[in-house]
Amino acid sequence: MPGSDVLPGNIIVTEYEIHIKPCLDTFKFEGSSRIHLTVVEATTIIKLHAKELAFEPKVVFTPSGREPIEAVSVRLSPESTVVSFEFGEELPKGPGSLDVDYIGTINDQMAGFYRSSYIDLSGKQRYMGTTFFALIHARRAFPCVDEPEAKAVFRITISCDARLQAISNMPEASRSLYNGGSPGSPIPYQKVEFMPTPRMSTYLCAFCIGQFEFLQATTRNGTLVRTICTPGKKDLLHYALDCGVKSIEWYEDFFGMRYALPKMDMIAIPDFAMGAMENWGLVTYRETDLLCDPERTSVARMARVATVVAHELAHQWFGNLVTMHWWDELWLNEGFATFMQYLCTDALQPELGVWNMYISDTLDGALTVDGLRSSHPIVVHLDSAEEAEQVLDYISYRKGSAVVRLLWSYVGGEKFQKALQLYMRKHRYGNATTDDLWKAVEGVSGQPVKEMMDSWTDQMGYPVLEVGPRDSNGNCRVAQSWFLSDGSVKEGDEEKKWVVPILVGDDKTPEASLGSLTLLKDRETTVKVSTSKWHAFNWGAWVPYRVHYTCHADVDALLEAITSKELPVANRIHFAFDTLALCKAGRVHPEEIPKVLLAYREEVDPDVWDALVRVIGALHLVCVGIGKEEPFEQLVHCMIEPLLTKCGWRLKDTDTAKDRQLRAAVTSLAAIHCQSDAGLAASCVEMTLDYLDDHTSLADDVRASVFKLALAGGESSDELWRQLVSKAEDPATPQTERVDIYHAIG
Repeated sequence: MPGSDVLPGNIIVTEYEIHIKPCLDTFKFEGSSRIHLTVVEATTIIKLHAKELAFEPKVVFTPSGREPIEAVSVRLSPESTVVSFEFGEELPKGPGSLDVDYIGTINDQMAGFYRSSYIDLSGKQRYMGTTFFALIHARRAFPCVDEPEAKAVFRITISCDARLQAISNMPEASRSLYNGGSPGSPIPYQKVEFMPTPRMSTYLCAFCIGQFEFLQATTRNGTLVRTICTPGKKDLLHYALDCGVKSIEWYEDFFGMRYALPKMDMIAIPDFAMGAMENWGLVTYRETDLLCDPERTSVARMARVATVVAHELAHQWFGNLVTMHWWDELWLNEGFATFMQYLCTDALQPELGVWNMYISDTLDGALTVDGLRSSHPIVVHLDSAEEAEQVLDYISYRKGSAVVRLLWSYVGGEKFQKALQLYMRKHRYGNATTDDLWKAVEGVSGQPVKEMMDSWTDQMGYPVLEVGPRDSNGNCRVAQSWFLSDGSVKEGDEEKKWVVPILVGDDKTPEASLGSLTLLKDRETTVKVSTSKWHAFNWGAWVPYRVHYTCHADVDALLEAITSKELPVANRIHFAFDTLALCKAGRVHPEEIPKVLLAYREEVDPDVWDALVRVIGALHLVCVGIGKEEPFEQLVHCMIEPLLTKCGWRLKDTDTAKDRQLRAAVTSLAAIHCQSDAGLAASCVEMTLDYLDDHTSLADDVRASVFKLALAGGESSDELWRQLVSKAEDPATPQTERVDIYHAIG
């Protein structure tokens, strides 16, 4: 049964003319909308989405070529998200326009049209106005059909204080000055009209008003790209601008299709609910996900900025140009954009090694959440738009991307790319479903992927593959079952199964290859593996499942391959995460953990150590629970002590990006597991005092760890705590440094 916010569908909106007059002093705005629409069924009521808007009583519908018809009532209750305009006569079928005036609030809820505050360099609080309309908040700024399928053209006009700047999805079409202030006020006002957008969904509309600085560049095809911020931070925009220009150019090549708009603005917002929002032509970001100084920023932070920019720019094609039909297909937007952010960033900045980061940051996060009975399928049936915001989660984003990566590995990158190009050409400026995508892939690849992909998108969870010992011919039995993080088993669990691409590699398999492929459709099968000294299932960690080796000899062989580093980085990472998950599920005994960790004692790859930081943190809790905390701490200290000596705590002129990343991982472990080391704590106090004198003396990579150890104890910790809090409250302190201080002081 459709929810109460679903509109009757008796009108089709083709264009919105929206005029917004904001006041950042009163936090109010006046709005006027002329909505061009077609009445497809004769009616006396027009219903639109609206929320927290106060409508003027005069509302007029003008049928094309006929006299205007004035509404006799306007109904919008405080709890409703639908406004009803009732007319005294039947509105004829055909085109017409609806004229509506209203007043709204520039709220402080980071949704709809809202205000964001910041402290300028003089210490004064300032405000800017910005929007966040996803998924269902455009209705808080103007009445509309707030559904993804209801695409229309938008003509935005902003009238505001001329001392401010106004930006929207499209470039300015015109700007004029007028006296719009109070009588006798010397403040000039401006009316800024923007060019019309392409047909797009309401949640992609955006506008910002405030005092801004920007950098700009142009892509090779002539698209103007700007990175924008509030005053005083412009020097931190260069890296994101470079990422933006190169990402747009890469996507144009990948999709075989030009970026559709004449410009791309990317703006850092001081108060922002998510990492970023892909508004077409005006992407809004949290400051920490756009502002970056590559000379001092950690590799992880650089990778974060690069991948978030790549994610939002992927949406300009996958989500904006082609949009899901309804919210239950949300994963088509987010899963694909998450996959594409890694594909794009790896192509442009391979030195960052983001695919290995993907295993830790995205894949394992998806498996952790999806291993709960409270999880949900990727594709879920939703009756209302309100329900849609409940699936903006790890499943849509992270598991969605893992399933896309599975598909990429199964059909091959070249065929996958051609299928996406076909899908884009067929559905551009329109809407599509998951099945539309499978049809495109099947048409290009010749592979019947729908059955396999439906098994991953239409049911929650994922399998664990139990791998038995090899026989003399190199065959081993492989069985799948539903993996649950708590190890619970209930009646009916055994009925779940997936179509699983099994990718196997060994010491002779090239790291960049996909290994040998077997497709598991039934409960179990026999897989031919080599007679090499070791073999690894889920080669490259391409598919979202766990692997449990039941043969101790196979596990020991893999541990030797980890120590010798013969096992590729991706599988060294995934083996650590699988071991943790299997231990927590009761499939691997905690007593096995020290042996597994010791296999990594000579590890020097920073991506593996990033994973080990998370695994060690979780295993520490397990060991606390079984009374093994002290020997576990000794083991960790033994593992990281040589690396601490090698890496040190300060930047070196010879440092590579990977050196900095390794230092960050190892020092973060030291901050937790070496707090009783008085000498180390004293060194960190000294480094913190140096930082308070000169904030450039500490690199981003180690800053939070240094603060944490400096505050771990001693007579000076209370005074140091006060000094750090004072530093965090200083408006001149960059947001990334504030975050590190707050993390350290807890």
